[in-house]
Amino acid sequence: MNSKLEETWDRQPNESWDQYIVRKMQEEKQEKVYPVREDVPADLWGKPIIKKEDAVNHPPHYNKGIETNDYIKSWDMSYGQGNVIKYVTRYNLKYKDKDLQRQDLEKAQWYLRDLISELDS
Repeated sequence: MNSKLEETWDRQPNESWDQYIVRKMQEEKQEKVYPVREDVPADLWGKPIIKKEDAVNHPPHYNKGIETNDYIKSWDMSYGQGNVIKYVTRYNLKYKDKDLQRQDLEKAQWYLRDLISELDS
């Protein structure tokens, strides 16, 4: 067998060809590897997909199941309500520093007090 071709296969010891194909198909379905399709360059087929963090459009501290912004929009929240949710949900994910975490919680508290004062007026 061609040694260059063998390098591209990651078939496990004692893994049958059928098991190998099923595993590769599962990896493709889970988007762990590039699929074997004509719109994907052949040199990428079966190679791991490396997803880069998108700090602008999808920052990791806003992505825990549902993006914070999507949640806020789904409830038609006001600016103040959205900020309470934003600061409370991200304070321990965005920062490891306790002072910065506290600062985010204090910002949430400020917006919550503002909402209460609007309600009282």
